[in-house]
Amino acid sequence: MQEAHSHIPDDLSALIEQKKFADLENEWIRRIESDPSYLPLFFAVAAAAKKKGHGPQSVGWLRMLGDELGRRADTEGRFQVLLEIARTAPTDTAIRGELEATLKERFAGHPALAAVLAKMAIGKAPDAGAAAAKAERWLRFTPGDIYYLPTRGPGRIVELNPALDVIRLEIAGTKLPLSLVSAERTLEALPVGHFLRDRLERPEEIRALAASDPSETVRRILASFS
Repeated sequence: MQEAHSHIPDDLSALIEQKKFADLENEWIRRIESDPSYLPLFFAVAAAAKKKGHGPQSVGWLRMLGDELGRRADTEGRFQVLLEIARTAPTDTAIRGELEATLKERFAGHPALAAVLAKMAIGKAPDAGAAAAKAERWLRFTPGDIYYLPTRGPGRIVELNPALDVIRLEIAGTKLPLSLVSAERTLEALPVGHFLRDRLERPEEIRALAASDPSETVRRILASFS
């Protein structure tokens, strides 16, 4: 009787159960060349193959997947593959450097990059994958980005301090401290063109619009929140 593997089609599951790893590798390569974006499938296949005694080879398959995503300039997808390798093979000698290098490439120019990497210490952390994943969470916020904080309104991030676990959001001259977890739970990014963002960046223009064309102001408000 075949084991049930989440995300794995029956044909691949049969190859895993029968330990036909050469055929499974061919299917892996074919699917990478066709569409490498559905990561849950690849991760489930690699994990199932590892359980059947094909651990080192499955890490190699994951590296093939990561390399293809890199060629396609999918740096976020490649990073997720590296995290999976770190979970699958935590003693892998190369993974720590690869995780850090990928973050440096993906977030090049981020003003808090050096501080975040210093705090997370991916090269020395007991769990490199967990450290890298937390670093990515920090780097998704950038000083200057504009967010909406419920009950307080729109504001701008003015500081990221991973050493103190503080993200400061300035709203109407007040700098509000938020932890990373709190920021992730409460802050809503305001895209370019959103009424609340324009109110923060171009207040005179918005006041003039409200005075000259109230109906257009209401239309813009409704469009931003639709």
